[in-house]
Amino acid sequence: MAEDLVEHWIWLQQVFGAGSPKPDKLVKEFGSVGAVYEAGQADYLKTGFLTEKEIRRLNNKSLERSKKIVSDCMKNGYKILTTPDMPQTLQDIYAPPCVLYVWGDLPQPYDSLYIAMVGTRNVTPYGVEVATKLSVGLARCGVTVVSGLAVGVDAAAHKGALKGGGKTVAVVGGGIDIDYPSGHRELKRLISQNGAVVSEYPPGTSPARANFPIRNRIIAGLSLGCVVVEAGSRSGALITASLAAEMGRDVFAVPGSIFSSESKGTNRLLRDGVKPVCGVMDILEEYIGLFPQNIISKITSRELEIEEQQLNFDSVKNSSQSTASNAERPPLAKGTKENADELPFITLDNNNGLQSSAGTESTAKAKYVENNSVKSYPRAVSSHDEGGKTKQLPTSAGNREVNSANHLASCHHAASSHDEEEKINQLPTSAGNRDVNSANYLASCPRAAGLSEKQLLVYNVLSEVPQHVDDIALKANMELRTVLAVLTTLEIEGYVQSFPGRRYKLAR
Repeated sequence: MAEDLVEHWIWLQQVFGAGSPKPDKLVKEFGSVGAVYEAGQADYLKTGFLTEKEIRRLNNKSLERSKKIVSDCMKNGYKILTTPDMPQTLQDIYAPPCVLYVWGDLPQPYDSLYIAMVGTRNVTPYGVEVATKLSVGLARCGVTVVSGLAVGVDAAAHKGALKGGGKTVAVVGGGIDIDYPSGHRELKRLISQNGAVVSEYPPGTSPARANFPIRNRIIAGLSLGCVVVEAGSRSGALITASLAAEMGRDVFAVPGSIFSSESKGTNRLLRDGVKPVCGVMDILEEYIGLFPQNIISKITSRELEIEEQQLNFDSVKNSSQSTASNAERPPLAKGTKENADELPFITLDNNNGLQSSAGTESTAKAKYVENNSVKSYPRAVSSHDEGGKTKQLPTSAGNREVNSANHLASCHHAASSHDEEEKINQLPTSAGNRDVNSANYLASCPRAAGLSEKQLLVYNVLSEVPQHVDDIALKANMELRTVLAVLTTLEIEGYVQSFPGRRYKLAR
């Protein structure tokens, strides 16, 4: 039997390009990638699905380019995953990649739940806040957040996961060594240290517009669920959501203002029946049965100090001039530590659909044990309204009953990424008369003592009014790329807040 080499997989991907289903068909036809490599023209003709051009390229058995790619990756510390080494969820998709180039470490999928978070590049402040807080909450509960490293929702999702102390995976549309977008160089480095940057394009490949829809299938394929935060009617995020649905993944959408063009896509998804997300638990409740120990142990950890996981939708309320008040949701029933094992957690049925193990209600009620009592988290959905009627959402997660009116009326604020002590120790927010080098300044601001000289310079020119990064660089007398790297670190550490249009201000 022919030996399978990494070079063979790279060679096969080079023949067909990224996103083609034919490499997978050939490997299954011949039994191994080594056998595909050693086959001849007559063997290729017998398959019946190859073009003359493809057969000519398959007949070129040179591995020089493949060997150079392997050598370059070894020099730069990049890993190469071939199809058999990839997570099973990715192997099972239509047109799985032959090769993934990895900078960092992919969390093991059986240890960590992968959730994709995608959305528009033209994100609003509301979208940034939602993506950040959802990602912070998911990361704190052990979820690996997957996104595409683009500006907008993608960047907010990655930063939120890093703020939450979790793992995140960036799937890019070019070589993993290419800084695109240029302003995300530092963010990409941080992701590589707390997750991975991955691509099916070899190092040195420049991003092309056609590459991004192709890479979207990897974002969807790695993940068990896909959350669309903000998306216009023609947003590329809707492609990812569509691919996720075709793969049998769960699709979630965040409600947005009916007056916002950047929420037309998400609101349409909601109209078509995907599950609304008003908080982290709206996502996690679908997977507690699959990852009970990982999710529950992290939710109940005292170190997390998560008091609330629901998002604040005041932005939508204010923008639409709504006068309706949020309805108060009844809390889950409280229990004791002794009866925690009898809780009706969500489990898989025989058809791989999600259902409550209690069997009495369509939506599982989860209780989480902390110390000697069960800490309950508010649910974003109620399985029954006052009249006992329910509304079925045709999502791939199985039998979920959601009362839409109660659901949308019951959104509360998510957990902040900083606790009260951090707010007390917040650095001064006035941009005027700060002597960052003075002992008095550092003594009065304990958090500033840990900042580097460059970070202090950038911090010193910021104020409570958002400023464009070009203006910040000019005032700090620093190169733009250096300022962007510093701002990325300061944002993740909670010192500054970013806004659409590459604007930054001091964090509240």
